[in-house]
Amino acid sequence: MGGSGFGYTPSNFTATSYTPPSGATTNCNATYSSTSHTFTTGSCTGTAPTIHSNVAATGGGPNVDILVFASLTIASGSTLTLVGTNPVILAVYGNATINGIINASASGTTPGAGGNNSACVAASAGTGGNNGASGGGGAGKAVAGGTGSCGGQSCSSPYTIAGGGVSTTGLAGGCAGGNGENGFIGSAGGPGGAGGGAVQISASGTISGTGSITANGTAGTNGSSGQGGVGGQNDSGGGGGGSGGYILLQGTQATSPSITLAANGAAGGAAANASGTANANAGGTAGTNNGTTQVAPGNAALAHAINDDGGGGGGAYGVITINNGKTASSGCTTTLSPQPVPNSGGTACLCVADSNCPSGKCSNVSSQCTGTCTGTTTAGTYDSADCQVITSY
Repeated sequence: MGGSGFGYTPSNFTATSYTPPSGATTNCNATYSSTSHTFTTGSCTGTAPTIHSNVAATGGGPNVDILVFASLTIASGSTLTLVGTNPVILAVYGNATINGIINASASGTTPGAGGNNSACVAASAGTGGNNGASGGGGAGKAVAGGTGSCGGQSCSSPYTIAGGGVSTTGLAGGCAGGNGENGFIGSAGGPGGAGGGAVQISASGTISGTGSITANGTAGTNGSSGQGGVGGQNDSGGGGGGSGGYILLQGTQATSPSITLAANGAAGGAAANASGTANANAGGTAGTNNGTTQVAPGNAALAHAINDDGGGGGGAYGVITINNGKTASSGCTTTLSPQPVPNSGGTACLCVADSNCPSGKCSNVSSQCTGTCTGTTTAGTYDSADCQVITSY
């Protein structure tokens, strides 16, 4: 067991239960599977993280995989892809710098890490069509998924197929859209899209960078045409869109990091492309959450006449939470540029560049300097206080 080094209580895991590795992880350009609990492609350079698999999350919800780092960098041009059954926690006992990509998004019908999980409130598959097939409901996450369209002449008001319900329990990924209804003869309904994954970064220091973190769902598949060609009763409905997943960032900085965040739902699939007089309705629009705005998923166009086929509902947006760990009670009130950053306990300011220090030698012990920093811990190469602590507050 190691000391936590965190100035706050991280969500979903007990920081004192883990000891970080001895060195910094300088880049990860790899795919990590929370099913096999290994890096399946690529690797991390510097010191590899310590992996703890199938850990019961302290906040409830699905079991998680925890990757423990002393510090973590994702370099520009690199991508850390997260796949598999469990959500993934990156527990960083230092600073996390994300200049590349962390990708926990779904791909095709495969969810992101921790997506399509047992906490999901299922979206309805297309059903009830008569001389026309219905679309599937969109997946829910932070809000309910969009409704699919009932197809054919036997539909009754409100002519919709229910989307999935709200699903935000614990650190869990997004959910799957409902499948489109099969055509009467020879055409399979479009499969529903998959849910985005769940990724948590908890740092005892700062989370910074100019990269991106994504946990997007995938679109429902369009319906297909059956015997007799498109535009008839044998066509099938579109699948519902998958919902966005969950992104949780916890660190000590007082403002949000300059990282692009997206946990977007995806559009529903269209019904089979019609020709002639029959109708094939488009899928519902995606629900989006890019960290600043949230747009609820739209419904598919209605289809309730003979030979009309329904599109799938749009997938709901996911959940993005930033800085619900320790947020410094006040900023580092210096006139220095670049601005120093709070330490993990929120009790002092730390240099981030040589220019912060009178000696021009900011010490980089514990990877606390994220800019140009040439000082070491060797006597005579830094100020008497290492020029780490600038001022207290």
